Amino acid sequence: MNESELLIVVNDTKASGIKKNYYPELTTLIKRGALTILSYSEYEECRRTRSGLRILDKPLFNDEDVYMYNPYSRSYIKTTNQNLFMSFCVDKNIAVKEALLRMGAKLIRIKVEYSDNNTINISGKINGKIINTNADYNKLDVTKFITDIECKASNRIPMKDLNLIRTYLLDHGLGNDTLLNSFCESLEGGRNLSGREEDFHITYLNEVDSALEILSTIDSRYINASLDFTRNNNYIQQITMELHVEF
Repeated sequence: MNESELLIVVNDTKASGIKKNYYPELTTLIKRGALTILSYSEYEECRRTRSGLRILDKPLFNDEDVYMYNPYSRSYIKTTNQNLFMSFCVDKNIAVKEALLRMGAKLIRIKVEYSDNNTINISGKINGKIINTNADYNKLDVTKFITDIECKASNRIPMKDLNLIRTYLLDHGLGNDTLLNSFCESLEGGRNLSGREEDFHITYLNEVDSALEILSTIDSRYINASLDFTRNNNYIQQITMELHVEF
């Protein structure tokens, strides 16, 4: 199942109007698979039945319940969560490391780390509370990235079933990763990865940036007048790391 990049929990009346196509711009986003609207009643039903929908921050039911999907942890996290960026980065590290270990990697380490300023920053307000990605970026701890991803296996970890590896990639937001897929293709072709070494790049926060881009296009009148995200001319530093892996 592909989760939407954005999820917004709204009151039952608003949710009903959206489903009846009173808000065509939202309907377009929903049909694109970019947005999910959940009513208060639907949220409570999901919680009661323990459906597959994972929302880490409980809704406050006060029109501030805007979430973005973290594919690496398979969960929704609030846009106002102070650990939003760190969660995406750390969870991506864990997912990449677990995928490589499942393929039999013996050594994973950070080779180079750097950042650039090429990604548009989105900021805005929810009920007057400023959401500014630059402010949150300053809380990122690169040391924690290294701790979460670097590892050395003294003994080769037995490779798991290739179908399970493919499933893991798809389930943890890595299904389109070119290099990880090439490793799978090599294994599927009967080629041994033992002795192979690769350097490759991991770029972080693309998913956050994409979700905020979508959010900035939503007219606040369609959800709540206090929801106001607009683009500005500031920039967020995009983190990229070069990883070295040995099999």
